[in-house]
Amino acid sequence: MLKTGEDITITVRPMDAGDTQLLYNHFCDLSERSRAKFRPHDFTIETAQKFTGEGLADPECKRFIAIAEKEGIKSAAGYCFLGSWDKESPWLGIAVGDRWQGLGVGRRMMDYMINICRENGKKELRLTTDKDNTAGQKLYAKCGFVITGEGDENDYKLVLKL
Repeated sequence: MLKTGEDITITVRPMDAGDTQLLYNHFCDLSERSRAKFRPHDFTIETAQKFTGEGLADPECKRFIAIAEKEGIKSAAGYCFLGSWDKESPWLGIAVGDRWQGLGVGRRMMDYMINICRENGKKELRLTTDKDNTAGQKLYAKCGFVITGEGDENDYKLVLKL
């Protein structure tokens, strides 16, 4: 159950070919602020089609989706990826939909990503976050990430040793 107390099930799983519309709806639900914070790509139907199509075969990037289900109705609560998957130290990208932020969805997604990396023998997990993303920084710290430096876009570099 989420922090709202509502009977909503959250499932984090690998993205599949049937997730195009769910992913695109997630893109559409992101505010401009959230889009500015999560900027590795654009938020179009073409991007959703690519990620749930040819992108699934990309050996260097694993994509995942958080599905919220209430009374049989499904929606995407978030999306995340592990880039540089072929390395010992992949990059994590995570975007939680605005209406799902602060409810524990991000933590579930982070735990899932961390477990995937551990199960696959990764040595560490890296990410960057904007300096003003204090909510994200709190989540990352709770998960064990530490700031290792500053990036080039007014952001911090973080690492989790696995």
